[in-house]
Amino acid sequence: MTPCITAVLALSSLLVVGCDAGQGSEEQAADRPERVLPKDAIPAIFAPTFAEGKSLNLPPDTPVIGVVIGEEARAYSLTLLDAHEIVNDEINGVKFAVTW
Repeated sequence: MTPCITAVLALSSLLVVGCDAGQGSEEQAADRPERVLPKDAIPAIFAPTFAEGKSLNLPPDTPVIGVVIGEEARAYSLTLLDAHEIVNDEINGVKFAVTW
């Protein structure tokens, strides 16, 4: 039996801007995004650790991304994801990635 996966996502938006570097006017070239960080500058988390929510004393409105697989639920803090952007995790043999 395949486990049931439920994800609760916080609001976010994605904007992709760009054009082919070899074509277009100089004005269009100025609209291309500029790389500000080198490749792989933001490290992913490969072995996350967790604590009971009550023991963390977080405000009840702390934004998180929640994942529920079967009977197990986990919350991934957006504050943590701001610094890492991706967490690779596994619950009950189901591998997944949480991205922000």
